[in-house]
Amino acid sequence: WKLLDEADISIGHNSSDYDNKRLNTRFIVHGMRLPRQYKTIDTLKLARSMFAFSSNKLDALGKFLGVGEKVEHEGFSMWIDCLKGDKKALLKMVEYNRGDVLLLESVYNVLKDGLKPTKQPKTGWK
Repeated sequence: WKLLDEADISIGHNSSDYDNKRLNTRFIVHGMRLPRQYKTIDTLKLARSMFAFSSNKLDALGKFLGVGEKVEHEGFSMWIDCLKGDKKALLKMVEYNRGDVLLLESVYNVLKDGLKPTKQPKTGWK
């Protein structure tokens, strides 16, 4: 909550339609006010609206763009183990989440660079 309340921009993958709404719900459930308004850049929406990738999943974008891939994990059982307080599972979850953040940053950097207008070469024409 504190980071979002201080943020001007939040960047995420499917964050507009999933993460932000879930976070807001949890804030309300816990009696917290919503963070102040911030801009959201959603790399899923960006990929869908500006490009024609075969898949817009974060893992697929990372692989296609050559910037990395998601950290593998055991699936839903790892989530259950985390809820049980399993320290080994929690460490794996931290590794998985850090990998997601780094992959998201790399994918975003490539996509945003693809949106910048290219400099037109000087032709001598006026």
